[in-house]
Amino acid sequence: MNELKNLIKLSLNEIKPDLVLKRGNIINVFTNEIIKCDVAIDNGIIVGLGNYQGEKEIDMNNKYIVPGFIDSHLHIESTMLTPGEFCKAVLPRGTTTVIADPHEIANICGLDGINYMLEESKSLPMDIFYMLPSCVPCTDFESSGAILKAKDLQLLINKNMILGLGEMMNYPGVISRNDEVLEKYEFMSSQELDLEQAKNELLNVIGEMTVKMQKMFKENFEILNENFGETFRELFKGGSAELILGGDDVLSSNIIINVEPPGKKLQNINLMSGGEKVLSAIALLFAILKMKPTPFCILDEIEAALDDANVYRYAEFLRSFSENIQFIVITHRKGTMEASDVMYGITMEEKGISKVVSVDLSEN
Repeated sequence: MNELKNLIKLSLNEIKPDLVLKRGNIINVFTNEIIKCDVAIDNGIIVGLGNYQGEKEIDMNNKYIVPGFIDSHLHIESTMLTPGEFCKAVLPRGTTTVIADPHEIANICGLDGINYMLEESKSLPMDIFYMLPSCVPCTDFESSGAILKAKDLQLLINKNMILGLGEMMNYPGVISRNDEVLEKYEFMSSQELDLEQAKNELLNVIGEMTVKMQKMFKENFEILNENFGETFRELFKGGSAELILGGDDVLSSNIIINVEPPGKKLQNINLMSGGEKVLSAIALLFAILKMKPTPFCILDEIEAALDDANVYRYAEFLRSFSENIQFIVITHRKGTMEASDVMYGITMEEKGISKVVSVDLSEN
């Protein structure tokens, strides 16, 4: 649902797509029109035609933009070209996708021939997919050199470029209910059923996990919200703070932070001063640590924007949490240094040579 909403936002020009093709002539094959406009593309999907701005823009300079042709049945080896050379010949003429049946090379080379075609089709600037040859050889009367049975095709069915079973040329074998011919059909049908079953099982697992994650998130969010209110009041010596979910889907909703420092009206955190924002962020950090303590925590000058009075409040919080968490703090503030147990500094007694100096400030 969220992905669909995002696509709608992109198409309505509310957010910028990844790529915009500017000033192109689009050939509409349905209405037989040529439309002058931009093409908006996001994550490989065309999301709109019109006037767009994108993260990346390419000026088409009135060049023509047309849909690519799809050749749905082809024997590439009949062209006497490798897949790479075939691509060079057809791609400039508009064919961007091919679904090929490597029946002829399989007749001679068997699985080695099919694997060769698959390997040669990788990393080409066009999409080449394959159907597995259903009749190698075509009939029992042929002696071309290779025989592919259902068990042989099973070795290839899970490869990315394989779409399914090719045309059944041995229709006499179907009519006469030949076991080997029917086995290939049943195998492919069972593959489809297995995939459908696996898909449904996976969707059920995802559904169960989503329900559990939503429940866990709600429970932990309520605890975090309560902790945030407490740490905010302690750091600000009063006031209130609250975390609010900005949508119905708890796993993808924005989190809104509303705070009310002492003597001020309730407001969004984005409307506060720099120092108030920092202190609110510190309150949220300690609320998280209160809910889920960690063995150690590294803090890099997070109190730099605070005044001296609030630095000492911050240092008191560090001391109160240090019983369960070891803090490694990078700081230039005097109040934070005074609260530490061990202090490390870098000095340069000789030019170009740094030296670490430590001082144990603990009572013991």
